Amino acid sequence: MNDTRYTAIAAALREEFPKANNGTVSMALHTNDYGVKFCARAQEIYDTVTQRKPRRPHRVKPIRLQCRLTESTAQRVKQALERNGIASMQTFLEILVLAWLAQSECSTTWAEKGESAAGGDDTDDALK
Repeated sequence: MNDTRYTAIAAALREEFPKANNGTVSMALHTNDYGVKFCARAQEIYDTVTQRKPRRPHRVKPIRLQCRLTESTAQRVKQALERNGIASMQTFLEILVLAWLAQSECSTTWAEKGESAAGGDDTDDALK
């Protein structure tokens, strides 16, 4: 946020809080750093001035799935992606998930086969 915006917020706050200035506005907006918060009325004024609206995801694919790997497994995956000419982890994981879904719709699920769906601590061991 630039000084012009701080100035507009401070000016609006000064009507009810005469000592408000750009510094106090900045500190209140960075609560984790300074421990300063707007009181309820000051927060209302701030919201009115900035017209804060709830953010909504602007992504085509807003859902994130993730996992954790050991360093050795992650390095092996990275090398395999490079060898196979796959440009990004996003591309690889999307292909993998779609292929697995297509395959699982045609066959029985892991649970029906009696296999564990969760791997151990090391993904190398989960494959054995």
